[in-house]
Amino acid sequence: MGYRRAGFYTYDLLDNAGIDSATSVLDEFQNPRLGDWMPMASIVNETTAFRFTAFEANRWLLWSKPDSTWAWRLSPGAPGRTRLVSRLKQRYPWETPGMAIFTLVLLEFGDFPMMRRVLTGIKNRAERMDAASGRGLSP
Repeated sequence: MGYRRAGFYTYDLLDNAGIDSATSVLDEFQNPRLGDWMPMASIVNETTAFRFTAFEANRWLLWSKPDSTWAWRLSPGAPGRTRLVSRLKQRYPWETPGMAIFTLVLLEFGDFPMMRRVLTGIKNRAERMDAASGRGLSP
């Protein structure tokens, strides 16, 4: 995932500067290392990109910024199914109330439809890859 990488599988005009999100796995991003960036915008720094903080391949990962974390976990579901859970935690900067309220409104109201679209996009791509490979999905 990431800006100008695979995208975010959401509304590309909003999240990826109008560039379509990837529809297949991009091999160059499949071996993350601790400290690698996952950019959210064209400028990459601690406030505009998450860093890989911890992960267990094919199980879970944690990205972090100084004020937030984004966690993903895969777990077995019904036979042949996998469940993906995503959790975003944000610290609201109440030292600057205007920014805190803006961030709160953006995340609390805007994140639900965006995250739903992210997860649906990942599900669709995983099912398409599964059908093409002839294998069942596994965690």
